[in-house]
Amino acid sequence: FPSHDTTPLTLYFSPLMTTHVSKGNCRATRIGLRTFFDWVLVLLIPPLANFALFSEEILALWTGNRDMAVGTRKLAALLALGVLLQSACYPITTMLYAKKELSVLLKAAVAMAVLVPILLLLLIPGYGALGASTTLAGCAIANFIYILIVGSQALGANLFSLLRNMCFSLAVSFGLCFLGGTLIGTYGPLSLGLPFILSFTGNAILVVKLHRWTRINPQ
Repeated sequence: FPSHDTTPLTLYFSPLMTTHVSKGNCRATRIGLRTFFDWVLVLLIPPLANFALFSEEILALWTGNRDMAVGTRKLAALLALGVLLQSACYPITTMLYAKKELSVLLKAAVAMAVLVPILLLLLIPGYGALGASTTLAGCAIANFIYILIVGSQALGANLFSLLRNMCFSLAVSFGLCFLGGTLIGTYGPLSLGLPFILSFTGNAILVVKLHRWTRINPQ
């Protein structure tokens, strides 16, 4: 699954950011955080945008069962959103670990451990798997906003520029995926590659530009 793409990044950036934090080099820590986040956007958003828009066609190709694909397309789109937000938390949580800000992460973990089962018990009887995936996606959004807030306080920087960059990246990827899908008309194993190629190329160019133009400004 695309979230596994962030594992090599975590292994590479975690020791670097820990070193920068231990030396008190806030500027290097912020640059490392921004670079880590940029890579997450490049690796995750194009495939997840493609999957969210064309989940029915992709699932039909994977399973060979069109009826099952139709029934699970909404579920797949919500899971894609949850995966993206969960993975987008990795750069900031890496920084929080490096600064030994474990209490804020434990608070989030405890809150989710209590909240998620309650919501699942309330929603699953009426909405089934769709209710469960909506719960997880909603909790992922809440956790991401929380991580941005506590990360901004711990680093002394405005991390909400990362949220802005993610929104730009999503807009470009979804737009180019939709354009590619419009050009194709009919979908098959090869033709589904065009929306992905357009989305990946456009998103990669945008992320490079954002990396050069934007800064995580100190508060």
